[in-house]
Amino acid sequence: MKSAETLLAMHRRAWNADPLAIVTAPGRVNLMGDHVDYAHVPVLPMAIQLGTRVGVGPGTDGRLRGISSAARGLLYLRGDEAPTELDGWAQYAAAAVAAAGMPESGAVITVGGDLPITGGLSSSSAFVLATVAALTIAQGTAADLERLVELAVAAERSIGVEGGSMDQIVIAHASRGNALRIDFEPPGRRQVPIHEGLAWVIASSGEAAPKGSRVRAAYNALAVTARAVAVLVGSSLGRAVGRPPRFGSIGLNASGLEEAIDALPLTTTARAVADVTHTPVTDMTTMSAGAFDPDVALELQRFGRHLLSEGRRVDAVEAALLTGDLAGVGHAMAESHASLASIGVVTPGLARVVDAMCDAGAAGARVTGAGFGGYAVAVCSPDQVAVVRNGAVDATGGPAVEVRPSEGLHYG
Repeated sequence: MKSAETLLAMHRRAWNADPLAIVTAPGRVNLMGDHVDYAHVPVLPMAIQLGTRVGVGPGTDGRLRGISSAARGLLYLRGDEAPTELDGWAQYAAAAVAAAGMPESGAVITVGGDLPITGGLSSSSAFVLATVAALTIAQGTAADLERLVELAVAAERSIGVEGGSMDQIVIAHASRGNALRIDFEPPGRRQVPIHEGLAWVIASSGEAAPKGSRVRAAYNALAVTARAVAVLVGSSLGRAVGRPPRFGSIGLNASGLEEAIDALPLTTTARAVADVTHTPVTDMTTMSAGAFDPDVALELQRFGRHLLSEGRRVDAVEAALLTGDLAGVGHAMAESHASLASIGVVTPGLARVVDAMCDAGAAGARVTGAGFGGYAVAVCSPDQVAVVRNGAVDATGGPAVEVRPSEGLHYG
């Protein structure tokens, strides 16, 4: 990651003062478990050495002013703007302010780093979490990591994307050399050492993945689909699934689970699920910001199969990381990519770059993050990194870089 000294110099030029603090938040690559965290199914991400830095200082006019090395335009927020009425980085900054608060005198921020934006590498979560942490420092009320995660999750959902909490948790709690196994029911996490015989390459599909704009509706449709699956399967098995409904509440090894998923309708609506199960439709369609149309068609059976298989692959990949089982990790990644394609998040560019990295010698590759564009991740032996990277660049034009499991949120 670009040095803190670079951000310090930028802050001094912009605001003619040193920052009170610099907060560093890494990006993340998800090794296994995409489109399942909002269903409370386990996930296995890792932080990477690319990230975002936010320097913060006192303001003078009660507003949040900001400058970024990556985003266009200056930031100038009163502090009470609705995030959904803004766009670009301003909506994420406004969401952070709404969640964390702001000093009475306001604040200034300087944003830098080397994490690609709209790439599915959690650039928005890194920015929001770092900004939330920076604002708490500016108010003299620095929060612990658990509280920062809560605030950052609430901030991102206020923008209108009904995501889970995987990104914020791994960004906050990652440690160098490890992936992070995250469970939701019951809540838990553990560091998973990654064997030195495994190397990781991320590569751009050549397509942006702006989760906060054009793909928001598609993302939210999958979150609602996961809830509808939970309601129908839970009803079939006599299992409580909570409010909002979570597939993970059922348990991945529940008796009769595969049969209940196979019995799901191919396509239906949240309203139809509510009618059949006598469940309030709002349990499925209520969003943190707004509501989802209960009459939109949802593909339940495919998504149910994805939730189950993806969750079980987390166990397999965790075991393979510890032993350096390159073939085992690669096989699971290939299965995961096919499952993600079945639920509609794999674009032509993602398919192309995944195929190219595998053809170049990667043991496996898959979408990482929400999909709909952005980056893919491949696993290979360390001596294959250069050829895998070059294969990806030849396919889509790049960029493609090796990433390493890195530390989480820190100061400086």
